Amino acid sequence: MKKLGYLLFGLALIVALNSCSKEMGNEKDDSELKKSVIAEVTESSPISFNGIIPYLIPGDNKGGNRTCDDVAMAFNTEFALCGEKVDYGDDFSGSFPKGLDVMTDGLYVSFDIDGCLEIDGKNYKVGAVIVKGSDQANVYWYPEGTTSDSKLASPVNSSGLSAQLSNLTFCFVECEMSMDNYIFMKLFYRDAEDSIMYWALLDSPLSYYEVENDWCSHMGINKLIAEQTIDLRMYGDGPVNGFMNIIMDNNMINVQTTMSSGLILHKAYIFVGTMDDLDSYGICPNYNDFPFVIEGDDILSFDIALN
Repeated sequence: MKKLGYLLFGLALIVALNSCSKEMGNEKDDSELKKSVIAEVTESSPISFNGIIPYLIPGDNKGGNRTCDDVAMAFNTEFALCGEKVDYGDDFSGSFPKGLDVMTDGLYVSFDIDGCLEIDGKNYKVGAVIVKGSDQANVYWYPEGTTSDSKLASPVNSSGLSAQLSNLTFCFVECEMSMDNYIFMKLFYRDAEDSIMYWALLDSPLSYYEVENDWCSHMGINKLIAEQTIDLRMYGDGPVNGFMNIIMDNNMINVQTTMSSGLILHKAYIFVGTMDDLDSYGICPNYNDFPFVIEGDDILSFDIALN
């Protein structure tokens, strides 16, 4: 009698990787959590420029690739946003979020963010970096988040050197904008009839710079808040000028001016930052070096982007 052959078909279950963003509403179920339990986290090298010790962490990928979910599990933490894995050959095959500057010589990696990184209206900084080379990946974890570091590399192998970079992944945490920012302006107005130039300042509730200089001793300083109206005070015997509405939304500031006495706003020099930041412009801040310069006759409204 012929033996009956039985074909056994296995059902392959394909499980999509969950996003670490809570807003996506995806959470790992109990079975996946049990499968991904971290057995051991091991110190690695090289240490970064900021003194961050990298770690090797377990994961399901046999090739050594690690994800932000793996990092979150290993360090019992959470990330607000998971970046895409970007491969590297002679150059990066993909792009990083705008505002995140990433550089490499093929071995070492450095990154820098000027302030907070804005993505889809929210602010982030780096919470971890996964640096893959050969079949292993170093994880540089920043518990408080960071905006820059350098000398990151893949694990040191038996040769005593790190393998060439093969891919890079960034994991992000939320970044709070500083509440200690102030706004400084030097404003130039001209008379519509005879083109006489005047300058005004923000009529500040704070102290003016106590420096024997026309600009410094008459510079108004206002704390930057979400919405405010600031009176403008003309320097010297010039006419009263009006007021300015300032609205801040995330990293964008909209300025609207209301003018009186027939004056036209001609040019605005603007600085936004902390008092310590302003000190970098000298004991009497050089407004010509301020990062924002708005010019053009009859400016009524303008926007400045802080990032």
